[in-house]
Amino acid sequence: MDKKRLELKVGIFVSIAIILFTMVVFSINDINVFLKKGYEIKTIFGFVNGIEVAAPVRLAGVTVGEVKEVKRFYDRELAKDQVEVLIWLRSDVKIKRDAEIYINMLGMLGEKYIEIFSSGSEQAGLLKNGDEIIGYDPIPIERLARINEENLVALHGLLTGSETKRSLKEILSNTKQITENLKEITDRINKGEGTLGRLVNDDRLYRNLEDFSKDIKAHPWKLLIKQKTKTTDDTKKKSTIRKKRRILR
Repeated sequence: MDKKRLELKVGIFVSIAIILFTMVVFSINDINVFLKKGYEIKTIFGFVNGIEVAAPVRLAGVTVGEVKEVKRFYDRELAKDQVEVLIWLRSDVKIKRDAEIYINMLGMLGEKYIEIFSSGSEQAGLLKNGDEIIGYDPIPIERLARINEENLVALHGLLTGSETKRSLKEILSNTKQITENLKEITDRINKGEGTLGRLVNDDRLYRNLEDFSKDIKAHPWKLLIKQKTKTTDDTKKKSTIRKKRRILR
């Protein structure tokens, strides 16, 4: 009898220890759905780039949940394979229906995670438990490398073509000719040749303008006299024209 009681006590003790250990592990990893309330949404991708269960989910760079399940299925409407990613989010996290969801990674070869940008419109409303949203597929590194390689090949073919070579030669020749012409014009200006050369190198014009400006500042009434003289001359001319018209009549 005592032996059975001892075994029962040991069994109860071991069970309690296992339960406590499980709770501690779950709380450390922040994945215990029994202790933390939240909701789940489904995100559909065409390519997930190796995202795995328990990968973190971030909103504005802060971890707010995790990936609970990754499941491939065949979409008959699109006639291709798709991937459904089940995401668990904390209950205090609000995601808009037109939010943008990406699969990102820390560094080039770092940990993959899901990033949510919930900067949608207020009219869109919020996602609820069980709702579905379309995610943005990441671009594989292999495809990027192939695209870069194709672009380099196309650029090499363009630059090595006969038409391109001829065009580049013409551009270089025209640039050289323009440079020589500009140099010739600059040399002539520096030597004082031509109207512009004389204006730049001969300081007599500057002195004349300076003297004229000083004279006007000292005797501003000269401008009025010139204007008056001009007006008088115009009056005399008009009077002479009138006299001639009268004689002709």
